[in-house]
Amino acid sequence: MISTLDELEAVFWRELMTVLGYELDNPKWEQNPPVRRSWQTQGQPGWGINENILFFKIYDESGQDITVPVDTILTDLDEDIEVSKGQTRVLRLNLIAYGPNSYDNLIHIRNYFQSNTSKRLKENEIYLIPRSDTPYRVPELFLQQWWDRCDLNLWFNCLMTYTYKINEIKTVPVTVYGNTSGETVLKSHKKITKGD
Repeated sequence: MISTLDELEAVFWRELMTVLGYELDNPKWEQNPPVRRSWQTQGQPGWGINENILFFKIYDESGQDITVPVDTILTDLDEDIEVSKGQTRVLRLNLIAYGPNSYDNLIHIRNYFQSNTSKRLKENEIYLIPRSDTPYRVPELFLQQWWDRCDLNLWFNCLMTYTYKINEIKTVPVTVYGNTSGETVLKSHKKITKGD
């Protein structure tokens, strides 16, 4: 189960590399992979006008009704109780593609996710929300040259589960006060323990 943004980005990075036909374990992609997480801190961000580069960002999409309900499951663990809370998380995958194949690459990515054949996403309980979004061409002027650029947003549902334990009360200290003569208070202490 994915629990951090880094894990989520790693899943999508591997998926996007695979969709575009790049070898995941190729050493030349260690510094400058063709699929890059936005705001990367390693490697050189520069690339040429004829290179196909894809940047991606992941956002939690707010205001979605499906994210509000929280399901709760209580499990008896003999001595403790495990509480699992689950909800649907709506993710927006923002893709920014550069290069001569930018438009075609985004069409290919969109069609792949719409086919619902990704084992990697299914294993992590991430599912595309079908929509009619298409790549949007926005050529970018840089150094007196027009660079090909296309953008696309895709939305996904992702199951989020939070689990924690509630410790069972094993002993309760009890103090009993008795009044035999109306004036004298007698104290009796006893611990009530599970199984007594």
